[in-house]
Amino acid sequence: MRFFERQSSHRTNTQDADWTRTPAAIFASAVLGVSALGGLVWSWSRTIDRDAIFGAEPVPEPILVLPDSFVERIDGARRAQSNPSAPQPMSAIKMIDLNTASAGELDLLPRIGPALAERIIADREENGAYETIEELERVRGIGPKTIEKLRARVILSESTRANASDDQGG
Repeated sequence: MRFFERQSSHRTNTQDADWTRTPAAIFASAVLGVSALGGLVWSWSRTIDRDAIFGAEPVPEPILVLPDSFVERIDGARRAQSNPSAPQPMSAIKMIDLNTASAGELDLLPRIGPALAERIIADREENGAYETIEELERVRGIGPKTIEKLRARVILSESTRANASDDQGG
């Protein structure tokens, strides 16, 4: 029963004056312990699959509500796919001219990095403007697969071809 004995103020022994053995400290330790256990139980209940344990029915999927304008665009796109003669929306992809593009522009193309862009420019300066996209095969590192990836994203300017033929003929 030493815990509950009243400490007298005239005691000088440090062992008897230990505050951690008072009833308030013991009560505080008990409260903290219970709180810690409660936190562990709460954390455990958040990580388990409660449906598997308690056999609850799954929560239904939420209903997605779309604005009418969005639904009309989706329906229009579906009709356009089913009717190929209908005008298709324009793409936002920038077409890059192989005969006038800088190294930075060529670097934007798929499968073309900075080194390959420099080789394309060097080949263009050495052999003249490209007449067809297949002429890119003369650049080391470009093959048929790369050309197929580039076909939808590059153009060959007419003015450059006309200037090249004028220079050769005159």
